[in-house]
Amino acid sequence: MIWLILIIIFLVIVLSLSLFLPLVCQLSIYLTHEIEIEISVKLAKIQVYSKTIEYSLEAVIDEIIPKLFNKELPKSSIQFNRLKLNQLTWYSTIGLEDAAITTLSASGLWLIKGMACQYIFSLMNQPKDYQYQVKPSFDQFVIQSECECIISTPLWQAIYMKYKRQ
Repeated sequence: MIWLILIIIFLVIVLSLSLFLPLVCQLSIYLTHEIEIEISVKLAKIQVYSKTIEYSLEAVIDEIIPKLFNKELPKSSIQFNRLKLNQLTWYSTIGLEDAAITTLSASGLWLIKGMACQYIFSLMNQPKDYQYQVKPSFDQFVIQSECECIISTPLWQAIYMKYKRQ
């Protein structure tokens, strides 16, 4: 009987401590001729969820962007201040037919990426490890972007946010 009580106490302690393990979400976005979004969630370095979503650029332009301007997208109830941004990496390559237009496009993309990163940092913390870069390609027409961010929160906080949304 005493062994059963000790096993139950041990399981309760282990389950209680597991609620404080970090739940790490890795979001990768690749933009080429289509948009590919990869989401993976890990609990204590064990992958518990993985999903890949692909969009065509035409679908994004025709369906999602008009909803952004008309404010038809549902508002998010995520409390960003409770999430910890561990890493942000964002690399882009842009190239157009004319070198002068490529230079202007690259500097405009630098501006947009800087403002987007500052907005993300205002919602969450500024990570120690963040990088963003724009590489102009003067000899070919190319638009590519790769963004990867790693966000973590304790498991109990993720459970709390999930049930608070419902």
